[in-house]
Amino acid sequence: MSKPFKTYDEQIEILSNRGLDINNPEYAKIILSQVNYYNLINGYKTPFLDNKSSNEVEDVYKAGSSFEEIYALHEMDRELKEVIFSSLLRFEKLLKTSCAYHFSDLYRDGLYPYLQIENYSASKHQLNYVLKNIGTLSNAISRENKNSNGKKPIKHYIKKHDHIPLWVLVNFLTLGNISYFYNSLDESLQNKIARDFGERYKDSYHSKEKISKTELIDIIKICNFFRNVCAHDEVMYSFSLNKAGQTAIFEKFFDENYTGKNLHDLILVLKLVIPEKEYQSLISSISSIKNKYEGKFTSISIDDIFEISGFSNKWLLT
Repeated sequence: MSKPFKTYDEQIEILSNRGLDINNPEYAKIILSQVNYYNLINGYKTPFLDNKSSNEVEDVYKAGSSFEEIYALHEMDRELKEVIFSSLLRFEKLLKTSCAYHFSDLYRDGLYPYLQIENYSASKHQLNYVLKNIGTLSNAISRENKNSNGKKPIKHYIKKHDHIPLWVLVNFLTLGNISYFYNSLDESLQNKIARDFGERYKDSYHSKEKISKTELIDIIKICNFFRNVCAHDEVMYSFSLNKAGQTAIFEKFFDENYTGKNLHDLILVLKLVIPEKEYQSLISSISSIKNKYEGKFTSISIDDIFEISGFSNKWLLT
């Protein structure tokens, strides 16, 4: 059964009938015209619902919950996505740089060494990664070369040098692409790349712990999921991976529970892979956002919202 179209006034009436306070209907109409009912309400209503009274047919909101609170959560999530996306891009660039450097250092001869299957792991367990990776790299070059509006650096290198160095190509790959690349490499190359992150972490935090290739693979996984959430402007504060990685291997780094699934866990692992000053800036930004929105919630505390993201009351943001 299809959903009938509803005007902004009808949307507001539906919310009001379900127990949501609409303190300023005209303001609510403006917000709905800018954000979209589905994105705003369906994306951010959950903490404000009365779970005992709600059912599959109709939502019922907690007493005292308001439209303004739902919008405040939407805006807080948007601001969090902006600062976290910046840190994810920083990690992505560090990973691309390290992958391109160590692979190119090892395979210096010939054209397009990254398209040669013999330059990747021979393990049968990694074969799917290898084949997918080579196909992705080849398609990226072909697509940009054929496209009249293609990337100028790629066209330049093809025209002038008959070859695109990996350190150029990686700039036009996604984190998902570079994830397949890393998973295709043999163990020695994976270890060299992981060591780049490990040495930076050890120097910054005076730690004796190393970052292994297995740990880096899991870090790339959670970062890639959250990068996509940020890039596609999806709901982030409540996002959780369906399947966590190997949580036990991270116990040596953290004094608190790491599940490998939620926003809290993402913030923890970013400490391992971005420079210390940038990580501290990220923490400061998140703390500022939390303080900014703390007074905008009345039917639920901001600590309860951050708990949905995996943060405990002991977390340094409180």
